[in-house]
Amino acid sequence: MAQFQIEDLLNKSFQEPKGNSAREIFDLKIIEYGISKSKALELLAIDKDVFEEILSGTAKQPNLIHIVKLAEFLDIELQELVAAVLRDQNVENITSLDRARKATFLIKHFDLKRLETLGFLEKKADLNTIISRLLTFFQFESITAFEQAFDEPLYSKRTKRLFTDKMKKFWIDAAYRVFQNINNPNEFDREGVKDIIAKAKPYTTDVENGLLTVCRALYDCGVTVIAQGHLPTTQIRVGPFWLMANLALF
Repeated sequence: MAQFQIEDLLNKSFQEPKGNSAREIFDLKIIEYGISKSKALELLAIDKDVFEEILSGTAKQPNLIHIVKLAEFLDIELQELVAAVLRDQNVENITSLDRARKATFLIKHFDLKRLETLGFLEKKADLNTIISRLLTFFQFESITAFEQAFDEPLYSKRTKRLFTDKMKKFWIDAAYRVFQNINNPNEFDREGVKDIIAKAKPYTTDVENGLLTVCRALYDCGVTVIAQGHLPTTQIRVGPFWLMANLALF
């Protein structure tokens, strides 16, 4: 059941048909079983018009029970039949399924209500607006590209992944994208960093420029420092990242 994914089914629905269609398989089966179409549908308790709507792709909401019945009758995997049926669905149905897939991705990975409260998302924004905002923020061209990159490692190899909260994940992903965009070209200079730390104390009294001066010096040593707003309830204030061979602290 875990492999029964809407995305896989949608991809298959747009591929060139391979082998016989569901209708052709049905016609072959009734010949094999020596039974008429009307008798088969009668025994399966499927109305003729409903059957035609399912196979022609005109059914707005194909009955799942009927799909299961047909898969059993045709002696094929349920997913294979669903993919065949989807291939003939009208654009409205395909669009509805794709919308459901995108909505599930957002609900699964983001605390939309809290992002709305924080002002990151507009209140009562529709699905397309939310997707556009997230894609722009994380700089992805499509939701598919976002999904494929979503699980890339964000933590030091020495650090176990302790963050499970959606907002923590959002906070970390956001920081990671900032580091990628900055792409510090300087190699990490351990001795240089130690020297900066040893000499940093006088700059703590310079309220206006002290921190900026130290951050610039660290940048030259391969350390990128970013300031990112604290998200309520995440209990995260400072975190180290190893990224692209540079030490990044924020």
